[in-house]
Amino acid sequence: MTLVTAVLADRSAAVRSVLTRLLEAAPEIRVVGEACDGAELVALVASGAPQVVVADLDLPTLAGRPLVEAIAATRRVAIFVLTPRQREDIMRLAFAAHGLGVIAAIPKPDRPEGWQELGATLIEAIRQSAAARTTTTLPAPAAAAEPATGGRLQVVGVGASTGGPGAIVELLRALGRGCRLRLAVVQHIAPGFEPVLADWLALETGLDVAVARDGEQLAAGSVRLAPAAAHLKLEGGTVLRLDRDTPPVNGHRPAVDLLFRSLLGLPPAEAAAVLLSGMGSDGAEAMAALRRARVLTIAQEQASCAVFGMPRAAIERAAAAFALTPGEAGRLLAHAAGGEA
Repeated sequence: MTLVTAVLADRSAAVRSVLTRLLEAAPEIRVVGEACDGAELVALVASGAPQVVVADLDLPTLAGRPLVEAIAATRRVAIFVLTPRQREDIMRLAFAAHGLGVIAAIPKPDRPEGWQELGATLIEAIRQSAAARTTTTLPAPAAAAEPATGGRLQVVGVGASTGGPGAIVELLRALGRGCRLRLAVVQHIAPGFEPVLADWLALETGLDVAVARDGEQLAAGSVRLAPAAAHLKLEGGTVLRLDRDTPPVNGHRPAVDLLFRSLLGLPPAEAAAVLLSGMGSDGAEAMAALRRARVLTIAQEQASCAVFGMPRAAIERAAAAFALTPGEAGRLLAHAAGGEA
């Protein structure tokens, strides 16, 4: 068992105490310091050499992006941002700071029983982000007899979880503003964060990004995100359907698996599936079915993943034809749609 060290920061001593108790319930996690302001947090990172920071970024003395930049300049660590749900500015900052080590934005519980759930989420995220930094050898995806889209690619399903927003924005940037592909995205994220993520992606990429509506036509050049508590499916390749009746799959609603399975009815050359950074294995089984149907399948390669869970599951199942960075995946998709590689 490899020990993972963490430091915590929050204005509230009670919150820090609860977080310490919750995290140290995992035998491999040790909290080595606490801070109540930003300057103290940076000093702790510099002196304690932790691997993980769990922090509210609204702190005295140093806060927001300057705080994240100061941490990143001191030591490269995995940062998990805790924020009240109403702080959209902190959510956007967390999305934008993925290049500085921010793995995820996680809402603070608004009910007492929510803290236990938060602790379980953080522990698993910390475990998997630590595992992503461990070098392992996986079999390379077989490159033979892969589908040739012939410039016919039209629809792309994308699945992501922890670490996903940063990977999605890199994928979309690589597609370019002239992208005519239709993208449906399942990003496992805290309920209520989806509109903020959609607005941020639209601002960062110049693409038409929004939360999906039931019955909406998925237009060329548009990106639609699954809303909270609803599976997102594609009907006929162009109509978005929201399914709030089917129970969670792989523990998730929305589930990547159901989005991917809805692509199976399309001509193989017209569809593609991409699995980006995230915990668990959601999407891997359906991606394997898509690959058997000769649909283009791509998993994010390990070195660029914040959390190498979902892509690993796809690669281990021989579900991914390619293991690429998000930028490489975007360029391949653009080429498969008839654009430049």
